[in-house]
Amino acid sequence: MNLIKKGVGYTVITSMLLTSAVLPFGNASASELDNQENTVAIQQQANHSILSDYEINLLDPYVNFDFAGKTFSISSEANTELSPELYNKLDNQISLANAQIQQLDLNSQAQAQIPQAMAAAYVNGKTDIDFHWWGATVYLSRNTLIGLGGGIAIGGLWIPEPVVSKVLGSLGIALGTAASITGGVKFDYKYIGVIPAMLPFAISNVSFQ
Repeated sequence: MNLIKKGVGYTVITSMLLTSAVLPFGNASASELDNQENTVAIQQQANHSILSDYEINLLDPYVNFDFAGKTFSISSEANTELSPELYNKLDNQISLANAQIQQLDLNSQAQAQIPQAMAAAYVNGKTDIDFHWWGATVYLSRNTLIGLGGGIAIGGLWIPEPVVSKVLGSLGIALGTAASITGGVKFDYKYIGVIPAMLPFAISNVSFQ
């Protein structure tokens, strides 16, 4: 498990085969599906707005993460330095993030099934996720994209197929042609506090790995 500033990283060791931490929809376990339902329930409690990258960069310095307690918190400076509107927005987002992160599997570690040479790793990319207070940075390998069904679960977080299709579409690639990708894709997924219908629009900073 990798830890990053103000977030938690969940790393899947990439192999030529998909590992148990990367589950196509048809093979999702009962616990993964429970997490999916819980995620949707939390999103339905939230407002419909999606944080902009500007807001994330503005608010990020005021967010702390307690690794032992697995919770986000707001620094005391935010009370005086942020407007009431921005503070309330951040407070709402942190509440949702803390409810979400308690459901995620931050301790699991997938084991590679086949050792992979550096050249093959470059072609395939990696499947990985870093959790933040505003959502997650997601990495999807070429092999993961090729095997995608109705969606994918990483570390307990369900990412539906329409989101992945939107990511690929922004790069000018159709999901059915994912085999042409070298190195996989990477994107920011601002799913926390967003209703399910808006999830395909809760992405930014899409790029190839």
